[in-house]
Amino acid sequence: MENPLELHALRAEDGATSLLRLLRPASPRATILFLPAMGTPAAYYEPFQQALVEAGLAVAVAELRGNGTSSVRAGRRVDFGYHELLALDLPLALERTLRETGSERLVLAGHSLGGQLALLLASVRGAGIAGVATVASCSVHYRGYRFPESWLVGAGVQLAVAIAAVVGHFPGKRLGFGGEEARGVIRDWAQNGWTGRYEVRRSPHDFERALRELALPVLGISLVGDRLAPERAVENLLGKLRSASLARCRLGPEHAEPAALHHFGWVRRPAAVVRALTRWLDERGLAS
Repeated sequence: MENPLELHALRAEDGATSLLRLLRPASPRATILFLPAMGTPAAYYEPFQQALVEAGLAVAVAELRGNGTSSVRAGRRVDFGYHELLALDLPLALERTLRETGSERLVLAGHSLGGQLALLLASVRGAGIAGVATVASCSVHYRGYRFPESWLVGAGVQLAVAIAAVVGHFPGKRLGFGGEEARGVIRDWAQNGWTGRYEVRRSPHDFERALRELALPVLGISLVGDRLAPERAVENLLGKLRSASLARCRLGPEHAEPAALHHFGWVRRPAAVVRALTRWLDERGLAS
């Protein structure tokens, strides 16, 4: 019998609302809160979510502000950045997932930007988080890419900031990259792209230090041939985790068909990622 999708309404302190998508088996072995990639609605991850449920896991997928069911839409008069995601939205999704599932702790996971946000959140809030898993996540520092991609990334992040400033938001759907993103999100993303550091505007946290001191089990899953998250860029992110119990899993043609090794294509063909994630959960004792 297929597990019914649960939609739980969330309201942040500033009034922004969204829906948390929760799927769970009758007796889950562990609980995961998953964070999407930039510009990607939570509903996109339904095939991956369902595959994890079939593996015995309860899985909630949060909606990033500005996407999908979020009541907020970026515009000239509506701006937000990583600070709002990390201080208002994601802690709320975390608390609601724990409450709805009755779990004391969960594994925080994410794809691309969602993986970066998962690490940033875990680094400043340990309560309720047992570990972190990232999929196709990397630092977007331009030096993590080979020439000429390095030049394109370096120029691209600055161009994105300029476009967002002129238009009032970043029109990603029209440009074929990301979604309709707020100027603040693009500025925070570009800060990492240009300097390699996570310096979040308006946040009181020193995230570089917090990442170095993050002492949790962390799994970094990467994909061979992923041009958006190449191996060196992935290492630039994972290398910040000096205190974590770090595991790496690089999936290649011996693990999955080519379409399942694409930066986004793996979501529709999630078997290899699910195997890597569940194996890590079992090895680390994070699943019963």
